[in-house]
Amino acid sequence: MEKSISEKINSGYYRNTLPYASSKKDPAVHKAYHTEDRRLVEEFKADVFKELEIVGHPKAELLWSKAWDMGHANGFSDVYYYADELVELIR
Repeated sequence: MEKSISEKINSGYYRNTLPYASSKKDPAVHKAYHTEDRRLVEEFKADVFKELEIVGHPKAELLWSKAWDMGHANGFSDVYYYADELVELIR
């Protein structure tokens, strides 16, 4: 059985575990860290769309953009909270 988004967030599934370095100190490490960060955000986004059943919906990207803007400063759980609250507007 696949884990829910909440379970994945709580377990640290979406947490980037690669080491971080500034681009001046180690450009390769810096690039790898940000590449992994983007991959995790895209996976999280796909999971949100799937769990909220909006895959392919014409306004799914708009919903994502609003939820991301409202919640990303506080982490994935807030982004998911806002997406879940906003989804009724596009159903």
